[in-house]
Order: sequence, then C-alpha cells, then structure tokens
Amino acid sequence: MKYNRIPQNHIGKVGDMGVTTVSGIDYFIVKLPSGWAKFSPSVVITETTTEEADVTTSKDFWAATQNTLVITGSSTTVTPSNTVTVQSGDSGIPVGATIDCVHILLKWRQTEDTSGSDNAINNASMAVQIDDDSDTGWLTAYAFTNGDCAVDIDTSAITGGDMREGITDISSRVDAADVYDAQIINAQATGSNLILRDFQWGIRIWWH
Repeated sequence: MKYNRIPQNHIGKVGDMGVTTVSGIDYFIVKLPSGWAKFSPSVVITETTTEEADVTTSKDFWAATQNTLVITGSSTTVTPSNTVTVQSGDSGIPVGATIDCVHILLKWRQTEDTSGSDNAINNASMAVQIDDDSDTGWLTAYAFTNGDCAVDIDTSAITGGDMREGITDISSRVDAADVYDAQIINAQATGSNLILRDFQWGIRIWWH
C-alpha cells in the first residue's frame, strides 16, 4: 500500500494515513479516533524508503457493572451476570484487522467480609475462564492465588478493590467480534462470604 506525503501541519480527519517529514526524518502517521490507542500516533519509519507500516493498537471492551460478586466458603463455580460484546467497525475492531493478543481485565471497587473473621481466597485452583457465544469451550484467562483479596477485620471488614490484567493470551478464543461469557471456577473463600462489590470484567484486544 502506498501512502501520500502529508504536510507537517496538516490537521486531517480520522482515518487519514500518510508520510510526513520532521527534521529530515520520515514518519508514518495515522489519524486515530479518540480512545483507540495509548501510543503516539506517529511511528518512526526506520528506513526513509519505506512507504508502508503496521500499527498495533488496542481497545478495551467491558461488561456492565455487577453490584456484588459473592464468594462463599465452599468451592463453587460463580458466573458473572453480564457478558462482554466485542464490536466491529468504527466502534470496535476495524474490518480486516488481525488480532495479535487478548488479555482479560478484572476490577472491583471494594472487597468485603461478612463472615466476622479474617477472610481471603482459599483455593489455589480458583480461576476465571472465558468462552465465546458459540460455546467453543472454556479457556482459563486468569488465576487467583491462596490468600488473595485478603480482609483483616481487626482493621476493617471492608478494604479497597483492585484492577487486574491477565497475562495469558486468550486470542485463541477471543478471535473476532462476538459476545463473550466468563465464569470463575473453584471460587472459594476462607469463610462465607467474601464479596467483591461493583465487580466488572472486560477484554483488552491488540490488533494491527
């Protein structure tokens, strides 16, 4: 693909691509919509003869907030009540894009104990899994650890929440625009109950 040379001060519109020269160096430039990416929209072209380049960008897709996610003292499977919809086109993944990597996102505002004793995750096999709308099969995206989400009631029965990103690439399951479900297997706390308030899960997708 060939890109037009664009003047340095050109304002342009979303979707414009081209090459510009700054201080004698050629740059590949892309006009991106607000919120699409977290990097500078200008990527250095290492060879001035290069006229095309791949730009990797990312977007987060979130399920609606769930008031409470309850973890009991018995090992169970907990299913978040909301799904994540990954759109395509201008509101999501561009048509024709290639998905490079996908991570799961988790966040909640508060962690609360209602057992009356110190509480925490108490199952080393507790994990978040994800599946697509076609029920291809559950894939583990994030693993909790024993002692995670700890509440010390001598201090307070309520502690702050957290924001977490998985490190497992789940692009083998999240491979297109679709509706995705999550479940938490082997969910277990030391006592009943450990409550994650304003729980929300999402998907972060990188593509080019």
